[in-house]
Amino acid sequence: MDKDEYSTDESVGKRKNTEDIESFFTKSKRTQRTPTKVQKPEEGKIDLILRMITDMKTDQKEMRKEVHQIRDMKTDQKEMRKEVHQIREEQRAIHEELKKVREENQ
Repeated sequence: MDKDEYSTDESVGKRKNTEDIESFFTKSKRTQRTPTKVQKPEEGKIDLILRMITDMKTDQKEMRKEVHQIRDMKTDQKEMRKEVHQIREEQRAIHEELKKVREENQ
């Protein structure tokens, strides 16, 4: 056996085999030093709530995009109404001019 495999306990003065010390910790599998983590039902509920919150956030983002699109459509509609009003005014003016020209020709 090598010198490396032994350690000296200075208080006693006897040599102990380090393999025995290491095997002592590996062999005792009966008692666990920390309890195993078991998922609690509350954690499942929390995960479900978190998932629901993230889903609601994505839905909210989509709804905001839709609201912006609707606002853009409303502004486009207002512009189109103005254009239609201008075209109608031009059409009335042309129609009046046409009436005058017809009256002059008769």
